[in-house]
Amino acid sequence: GVQTCALPISDDERIYISCEMSEGGETVLAADYAGQKQWGMSRFEGGMMARHGRYLYMLVGGGHYRKRQGEIHIRRFDPATGRYVPFAGGKNEKLLFKYPVNRALKIRDPEGTVVAAKAFDAGWLHHEAMGLASAGKRLYVSLFYENKVLAVAPETGRVVASFPLERPAGLA
Repeated sequence: GVQTCALPISDDERIYISCEMSEGGETVLAADYAGQKQWGMSRFEGGMMARHGRYLYMLVGGGHYRKRQGEIHIRRFDPATGRYVPFAGGKNEKLLFKYPVNRALKIRDPEGTVVAAKAFDAGWLHHEAMGLASAGKRLYVSLFYENKVLAVAPETGRVVASFPLERPAGLA
């Protein structure tokens, strides 16, 4: 089974689906437009994805209830094969941002109650990074509790700018 999937993204050749975790299945996979699986990877955390230039990028971490509390990382993949494409220095992922893990968050109502009441909002998720998108020469990451959007240079995985924005959520 698969849990907590991010919205799928696509390009001209494939659809990419990622989940924060998987139970015996793939964490991230690619399928063609006929629905046939092209590749899949498991045994790691997944997250939001964006396609930029030749590569597929994924955010990892950022949840207050998961592994890697206090950190948000970015990974880069070959979209045709699913293989990691290392950043400079040979690392498969780069640390983008550190945040306080002792942040006071509102108490969450049970998911079913929230969905039934149509009260589901970004704050309920207790997740720092709420969006990843590609535009121009940069990737952009929204940080909900930090009230800002980060601009990331995709070739290095480094944050090159930060923009204040109150409670940014999903990006497109």
